[in-house]
Amino acid sequence: MRRVFKALVKARPMCPQADNLLWDEAQRLEQEGKPVEAVRALLNLAYSFPDSDLADDALFRAAQICERARNYSFAARLYRRLYTIFPYSDQADDAALQAARCLREEGRLKEALRQYRFFLHRFPASERINEARREAVQVLQSLLRKRGEGSVVLPLKSLGPLGQGLFAPETAPLARGLFEEAKKFRAQKKLFDAIRVYRKIVDGCPGSD
Repeated sequence: MRRVFKALVKARPMCPQADNLLWDEAQRLEQEGKPVEAVRALLNLAYSFPDSDLADDALFRAAQICERARNYSFAARLYRRLYTIFPYSDQADDAALQAARCLREEGRLKEALRQYRFFLHRFPASERINEARREAVQVLQSLLRKRGEGSVVLPLKSLGPLGQGLFAPETAPLARGLFEEAKKFRAQKKLFDAIRVYRKIVDGCPGSD
């Protein structure tokens, strides 16, 4: 089924109002329980008629269908394409956040954290900024917990820059101070102390709840 989802539609309808026809066809196919065919029609619309008012909606809906089918990898790719191809779409911020959630569902936590950070920096005025920040900190916490269970030597260095981008501007100085404290513990090979500070950041830093 994944190959079918990933198949690019080569046909390019040329009849007038074909974008509307494809949208109606996709809705009908989805209602009939034919998600693969619905996605094909939506992708045909988005890629064949990029100037259509329905193009970004079609790409977003195709991603939603793939996400609902638990094809998280391809759904994330479609969400990313939406805000890349249509950066000024009203759904660009939603697409960026949903891409992070798909990566999280798939267990790709480090990629999900990067995607959350991208969202926070790219869409600081989004109405969903607070929920995105909460989810990002939860992912960071899961990464720290996961890395703290199986090994004494933890590659925590890469989490510092990622984590710093997750906090509200007013609490960023406090977060940076804690990261510097953790950095000193790492330099002294006091890894468990470093873990304690990182967990203090994600558990108790104001603005990270």
